[in-house]
Amino acid sequence: MARPKKEGLDYFPLDVDIDQNDKIALIEAKHGVVGFSVVIKLFMKIYKEGYFYKWTEREHLLFSRRINVDINTVSDVVNDCIEWELFDKDMFNDHEILTSDGIQKRYLDAVSRRKEVVFQKDYLLIDPLDFIGNSRISVFIVNADGKRVNVNINSTQKDKRQQNDDSNPQSKVKESKVKESKVKESKVKESNFISPEEEKMSDENPFKFFEQNGFGTIGGHIAEKIVQWCDDLSDELVLEAMKIAVERSVKNWAYVESILIDWADRKIESIEQVFALQQQYKEQRIKQSNQRQGKAIRKEPTPEWFKQQQQTPVIPLPTQEQNETLEEKRERLKQIQDQYKNSGT
Repeated sequence: MARPKKEGLDYFPLDVDIDQNDKIALIEAKHGVVGFSVVIKLFMKIYKEGYFYKWTEREHLLFSRRINVDINTVSDVVNDCIEWELFDKDMFNDHEILTSDGIQKRYLDAVSRRKEVVFQKDYLLIDPLDFIGNSRISVFIVNADGKRVNVNINSTQKDKRQQNDDSNPQSKVKESKVKESKVKESKVKESNFISPEEEKMSDENPFKFFEQNGFGTIGGHIAEKIVQWCDDLSDELVLEAMKIAVERSVKNWAYVESILIDWADRKIESIEQVFALQQQYKEQRIKQSNQRQGKAIRKEPTPEWFKQQQQTPVIPLPTQEQNETLEEKRERLKQIQDQYKNSGT
């Protein structure tokens, strides 16, 4: 199996005078050094993921816990970053992501030595071809239907056409209109379309599953518990434990947590290991059931008198031949007695 292509960065450029940027200065002025730290942590998370960071309730909770900053403070800092255009407001409102054209430019510059880079069309704020320069990197754009398009496959021919058109004023006007059209197209929002990534995120969200399947409303304490277990095990295992609770009609967090504790004790780390454990339980139940059915037919102990009777030797009855012999003997004995009586002795 091929290794998945890496999208995030191991490091990103950070200007030494970043605190002199007006947008950063406003955050620090309002929220102090904590606000500045939250912004840097957000940049780290964004570049680790690539060029944007999904910002939903799930990420909000996890991010707050990992950096050990009150969730309300984090929320205020992020809202101000959006308000003061440190992050693009339209991208956040339409797609719930944190990004900006500056972030995308720096990301593209950092990955320019890779063989290829992939962008989601709906998330783009820049035209990648304007920033790759002489780099031979292949830029793929993923459309709403999930198809990938290599936008620079004919970049050499494009450069030649550009040189030929430089002396033609009409071509310059046409190029300007085409470029403007592309920028507008990249801004078009397909509000009715749910990308596969978003759909998967929705399906695999323990918080949403908790509320949509009858466990109740998530309070602060339960939310912290879910976040902690997501960190200790994984989102997938927490979600699977909730599914098991639903299937067994035990929709409460205590039961879910008991399952997670058992998995943690057994060092379960993947869904595959959960399935293997369930198969093991099933085989054990079948074996126990077969053993119980075998004990249903009771075997009574043999009485002692019966054993003794079996040990007593059996004397065979005399046969017909043996009976005739005895009669003859009696007859001779009688004749002898009669002879003795007649002799007078």
